[in-house]
Amino acid sequence: MQRQFERLRRLVVLAVRRVMSPRDQEYEDTVQAALAGIITALSTGHQSDERSPRWVLSVARNIAIDRLRARTRERRVFQPDDGVAEQPGSNALEPEHLTHVRDQLRRLNVGLHGLGPRRATVVYLHDVLGHELTEIASAIGISVAAAQSRLVRGRRALLEHLRRIEKS
Repeated sequence: MQRQFERLRRLVVLAVRRVMSPRDQEYEDTVQAALAGIITALSTGHQSDERSPRWVLSVARNIAIDRLRARTRERRVFQPDDGVAEQPGSNALEPEHLTHVRDQLRRLNVGLHGLGPRRATVVYLHDVLGHELTEIASAIGISVAAAQSRLVRGRRALLEHLRRIEKS
């Protein structure tokens, strides 16, 4: 059992190292998350090819890529692209600015909840997490046209909700 785990860990480390540097502060956490995900999937035993090294490498690589995407999205929200946070005297990290950003995120969250689960899921997956419509349609089992429709209608409803909040 220990040899199998070490072999699995070596494969995971190899896959994660292709995506991020071992010096990255999230590297070890990503390795552990990939190991946990793979072990969980192996314990369910749904697919016959899950024990193949190619499958393990693919799953670990995808987990590492997902973590990098999440970090990128987080930076987009909390660190402006125009370099404002790096300038002395900037208000980007001041409490008033952070309070304003958090307030906007709360409004967005309330607006998403008001859309209903079908539209909110598509809007969140596309606009927040950055998934393509084809990925979203495949993941939730609908056509690409249905995903596009939910995205357009969800955005419209969210915009109307945010405008009502600003007027009040």
